[in-house]
Amino acid sequence: MTYDCIVILGGGADLNGSPSAWVCARLDRAVEMASSVSYFLVLSRCTTHHPLVLDKNLFPIDEATSSAAYFARQCIIEPMDLHRLAVITNDFHMT
Repeated sequence: MTYDCIVILGGGADLNGSPSAWVCARLDRAVEMASSVSYFLVLSRCTTHHPLVLDKNLFPIDEATSSAAYFARQCIIEPMDLHRLAVITNDFHMT
C-alpha cells in the first residue's frame, strides 16, 4: 500500500537525549516502509511522566521539533492535503 504520510509517535528519550528503544523500533519500522510513502511526520516533545532531558545550556532536548505540540492534523496533515496515513506506535501506547 502507498501512503501520503507515515506518522511516527514519540515515546521518550534517555538521559543522553537519544530516542528510547521502543521509539527506535518505530523509526526502524518507518524506514522499512520508506518506499511506500511521500512524507514522514515524527511527533512528540517529551514524555510527561519523566523529567525533561536538558542540554548543556539547560534547554529541553525534544524528541522531534516538528511536532508543534501535537498539532499534526491542523498544522501539517490537513494543509498538505494528506489522506492516506499510517501511524506507527506500540501496543502499550494505544491506551
